[in-house]
Amino acid sequence: RQIGRLLHQLEKNNQIDNTVVIFLTDNGPQFMYGFLTEAEDMQRNHLPQRGHKGHVWEMGVKSPLFVSAPWFT
Repeated sequence: RQIGRLLHQLEKNNQIDNTVVIFLTDNGPQFMYGFLTEAEDMQRNHLPQRGHKGHVWEMGVKSPLFVSAPWFT
């Protein structure tokens, strides 16, 4: 929804053809011993996927990236 609002404002202000919009996210929770309570750790638990940030397993490598630019259309 927020990216849509941003794109709408760029179009409204005739800036969409001069703008590259890049959207990406973090690649999962940081794994820190003793930092989280057991309940907080369970909220971040992505079983059956393995790994955490920095790992080559599922939770360390999935991170979406979307790019919107005039030359992509």
